[in-house]
Amino acid sequence: MLFRSTVASTSWTNLNNSLNTALFYPGISISPSTLNTTFGGTQDNGILQYQGNPSWNEAPPCGDGGFTAIDFVNPQYVYAACQEISIHASTDGGNTFHSAQSGINTLDRSDFIPPLVMDPSNSSRLYFGTYRVYQTADSANSWTAISPDLTSSSGPILTVAVSPSDPNTIYTGSQYGVVFVSHNALSGISATWTAGNLPSAQSVFQITVDPHNPLTAWAAASGGHVYRDRKSTRL
Repeated sequence: MLFRSTVASTSWTNLNNSLNTALFYPGISISPSTLNTTFGGTQDNGILQYQGNPSWNEAPPCGDGGFTAIDFVNPQYVYAACQEISIHASTDGGNTFHSAQSGINTLDRSDFIPPLVMDPSNSSRLYFGTYRVYQTADSANSWTAISPDLTSSSGPILTVAVSPSDPNTIYTGSQYGVVFVSHNALSGISATWTAGNLPSAQSVFQITVDPHNPLTAWAAASGGHVYRDRKSTRL
């Protein structure tokens, strides 16, 4: 932030209006009903809300804001994750938020900005990644762990991807090229996971699933590498 004073310590002028200083993390969400409603997590400035004006509001308050999601059936439901393990939900379009992490162990090993994603086929079902995957089927009122440790036993899950065409298929990626996939994620605690690690020990930052074929996925890894999986068992 930058201010100017011509009379020492008595009158200050804000010089920040045209400065683009916010660093947004992944997970920006746009309302399906209006382009004038957007939420995004930022470094050191929490979750910011856009409402059609150049000035963005903070909602909910937190240090670093992370992933956000807006219900595509009822946009009044909004979800936002702060740094580490802190999830908030709103039922009034983001005007107010409440804690929404019941069932998640806040002592889990996690990334500083852990992934929070919405199932593209069911807006009431979301997933959150620590070193394991948590699932909610009731709009974040309660969460259940549906996987064991899906990392190398040291690093956290960095990305979670739900297949748009098959809600049973979910991929995860973490450090050291560790990738897992489940084809029965809707079984909850009975879900099974299969390793399909990358050929090198790179961090997996993003996985995208083919919108028509759940057995095809792409993984973006550190070093500028992209891998494709066509069998869902090896990327």
